Amino acid sequence: SEVVGIDSSEQFIAAADHLREEQELAYRRLEEGVISTELVARRPEYSNPERIRFETGDALNLDMGLGDFDVLHAANLLCRLPEPEQFLAGLQYLVTVNGLLILTTPCTWLGEFTRPGNWPVGATHEWLADRLSASFDLLKIKDMPFLIREHARKYQWGVAQASVWQRS
Repeated sequence: SEVVGIDSSEQFIAAADHLREEQELAYRRLEEGVISTELVARRPEYSNPERIRFETGDALNLDMGLGDFDVLHAANLLCRLPEPEQFLAGLQYLVTVNGLLILTTPCTWLGEFTRPGNWPVGATHEWLADRLSASFDLLKIKDMPFLIREHARKYQWGVAQASVWQRS
C-alpha cells in the first residue's frame, strides 16, 4: 500500500521525487570527455505515485515512526556504513512479523566508509547470520552480478551478495 525510498543524497531524492511527480526525467549519460547523450528516465506506467514517497535520511538514524514494512530492501548500503551493526540492530523494528528483509552488498569493506574494527571478522554472510538470527530466518543467499558504466569506455563489473531474510 505504500513505498518509502530513503537515501542520504538530497540530489537522488530530488530526482526520484521529480520522476514520481512528472513521470519523466531528462539526464545526460557521459560518453567520453565532454561528449554525452541525452536520455530520459520514465516512471513505470503501472506505478501509483500517490503511494510513493522519498525522504532524505540516514540509515543509522531512521525514524522509528516510519512504521513497519512487509519488505525492507537495503541495497549497496551495509559496507558503506560507519556502524553497520547499529543498522542491523534496528531492522527488527522496521520489518513486520513474517515480513522480508532483503540485503544486497558487494561486501567491499573499505576504511573510508567503515573503520576496520567494524568489519566482519569472517565472511559477510556468516556475520549477518550471527547478527540477524535472533529475529530473522535466512531464506536464500545468492550472488548477483552487476555492471556499472562510468562512461562508454570504462565499466566496473562486480558481484553483490544478496540475502533474503524472514522476520520471525
